[in-house]
Amino acid sequence: MAPLKALGSDGFHALFFQKHWDILGEVVCDWVRKVFEGNPIDPELNNTLVVLIPKVQNPDTFGQFRPISLCSVLYKLTVKVIANWFKYIFPKIIVHEQAGFITGRSITDNIILAQEVIHTMRSQKNKKWMAIKIDLEKAYDRVSWEFIEASLRAAGIPNYINNVITSSTSNSAMQVMWNGVPLSKFRPIRGVRQGCPLFPYIFVLCMEWLGHLIKSAISKDNLVIFSKADIGHCGVLKTILDDFCAMSGHKINVRKTKIFFSKGVDDNMVNSISIIFEFQRVHNLGHYLGVPLFHQNVTSSTL
Repeated sequence: MAPLKALGSDGFHALFFQKHWDILGEVVCDWVRKVFEGNPIDPELNNTLVVLIPKVQNPDTFGQFRPISLCSVLYKLTVKVIANWFKYIFPKIIVHEQAGFITGRSITDNIILAQEVIHTMRSQKNKKWMAIKIDLEKAYDRVSWEFIEASLRAAGIPNYINNVITSSTSNSAMQVMWNGVPLSKFRPIRGVRQGCPLFPYIFVLCMEWLGHLIKSAISKDNLVIFSKADIGHCGVLKTILDDFCAMSGHKINVRKTKIFFSKGVDDNMVNSISIIFEFQRVHNLGHYLGVPLFHQNVTSSTL
């Protein structure tokens, strides 16, 4: 754990515990063990300070800020135990298409796969395929707690670990830091804390549902789905996406989601599919995980 990360609600850096581990170590380990045995985390230690980090130079709306959660050292230490265990077991239980946060996998594989498929779609004129690059709106903030709990059970995670995760999530209070001053406390009703060591692994588990329903290149809140471009396949895919959003609380960002068709798809089919999904049709899907999907020589126009 980094010694001098931003302070959480407890007011202590990790450095304090590291410097005095000879005195505090036994007490801290005993406290963590009791949490896994069923003791609830003290509400004050479970509280979270939220700092708003601007995404742009001069933000003027809340959507232009990224909320980062500052958690207490003891809370982070507890969930870090779970995160390290997840790191060990996830390569065995998570579908291969998910690469983000999985030990031994590289998101570069997903990028190369997507580029190669796009290249094939562009070069073979008689094939009727489509690619959809989906953006999930506020992916970490919208996921429902009930869906998190169901995802943990479906993955076979032991009950004592489920209890720690669900209780610490549902019993937390938050305070937004504004000009260095914490505002009034409020209790969230959904979402995971960005800044918590567990949040990327929880999100991976939730996306596992979608990974089992469709084979797609998955990483964080970006998905690339490849399918035959016909009404039958589109109807099935639309139902899967709608059901997943209804179960999980996620919402597809229609403004940022794009659909690309291979040259073999006629205009009538393109129009019909575009009406079904209501996604923007493009001739270039742009970037995936920061890398252009346009599989030709990279120029300033494709960056």
